[in-house]
Amino acid sequence: MPPMARTKKFSHKKQGRGGGLLIGGAVLLLFFGYIWLNAYGDAARAMEQQAPAGELDAPRTTEGGDALDAPSVDLFSGDGALSGKAQLRGAIEAAGESSKALVVKRDTHDPGSVLVPPIPRTGVPSHWTPTDVGPGKDPMVTLCKLDYDGYWRAPHKLPMFRDLVAASKCRGANQKSERLSVLAAEMERDPDGTLEVTGMVFHETRCGSTLVADMLGAHPHHLAFSESSPPASVAAEGDPRKLRTIMRLMCRSSYHTRCFFKLQSANTPRIEVFREAFPEVPWAFVFREPVQVMMSHMKHGSAGAVCLRSQRRPEKGH
Repeated sequence: MPPMARTKKFSHKKQGRGGGLLIGGAVLLLFFGYIWLNAYGDAARAMEQQAPAGELDAPRTTEGGDALDAPSVDLFSGDGALSGKAQLRGAIEAAGESSKALVVKRDTHDPGSVLVPPIPRTGVPSHWTPTDVGPGKDPMVTLCKLDYDGYWRAPHKLPMFRDLVAASKCRGANQKSERLSVLAAEMERDPDGTLEVTGMVFHETRCGSTLVADMLGAHPHHLAFSESSPPASVAAEGDPRKLRTIMRLMCRSSYHTRCFFKLQSANTPRIEVFREAFPEVPWAFVFREPVQVMMSHMKHGSAGAVCLRSQRRPEKGH
């Protein structure tokens, strides 16, 4: 684990029977504080109108499971400096309440304001998004129009990127392929349609990181990619320039206002590659009491334990 991924000892607390299913007490990313203030706090104060009745369904919150001790998050600025820790409970309810609203008109005279587009009656629009990247210097990229409207309304039902891809029926007319260089050229010609990466979440596995991704995704104007395959496959090559290109392609949207990535735990040793690709982007490292992590992995025996994969198939540089 890199030196910036700091750990913290917790007092050992007795776990409930259903603890492995849900990390009770949700984790809120304080290093995205300014993001939440803009998206929620300022919105609530500046709100002038709500979506018409029936146009916007309230998002569902995670159900089931007994509460465990809250996971911890190390918070980092873009330059890698540790800027604080977070350990909060009940954040999923707060996130659910915050994301129910709200079509907001921003002050056009405020240079720091963000115009939040209303939610169309037909739902949050889909757009072509990279779902897979082939090998080589100029690989073929597979794209699909993902069901972003279904995702933000119930992110806990589509917790991983592969679940969103499967639910979006990425086949036939809803799938196409193009060279990375062609897509990059299109993005350069139309930079207004590309969001900058807002934040990245790294983690040690089985620590509540998916709940963090669910909270980030529970807003209609957020793109939140939970363990998506394109960044992982490119980061494994160690090419920050190519990684920056593919992640910015995933952030192309004329509707959304922010773009988050929760990476696979296997990308923790590659944090420096992501930092080189996005030196200005803040990031967080989510971790948990090590004994509880091991208990979660060994719940069904060691044969399928994710934590033993590297022992069976060691990767150079880990």
